[in-house]
Amino acid sequence: MYVNEGKIDFRGNWPEAWTTIGIGKEVAKVGEWAHFAVSWDQKKVSFYFNGELDSKFDWVGPFKDTDAALAIAADPAGGDEPLNGFVDKVGMFDDALEKNEIQRAMKGLENFLPVESSGRGSTTWGEIKEYR
Repeated sequence: MYVNEGKIDFRGNWPEAWTTIGIGKEVAKVGEWAHFAVSWDQKKVSFYFNGELDSKFDWVGPFKDTDAALAIAADPAGGDEPLNGFVDKVGMFDDALEKNEIQRAMKGLENFLPVESSGRGSTTWGEIKEYR
């Protein structure tokens, strides 16, 4: 996924076959933060712009396994079309998210953490190592 002329542009299956899955309708304004999300339920790819459905595309897949690097906010084909801006947070989920879940994610990805990290073994061990 990257931003192409201010719109969501989602492609897959690089480097085997560069497949354009869809390009969104809404355009991000220069100088304003925007939230982009893509969700796939194995039948349709849904694009969300600032928490609202932007567009839907038929896509039954597959997304092919590849050794190619995951590219976020840049076109991996040439690597010469990077986002002219900043990426604040990135989340990837095992399930397709619905509109209300996308809106919840906009309020902070920590809303999806399954457990409180405080007092857990790895957190405690990290704190011990910090004071060594």
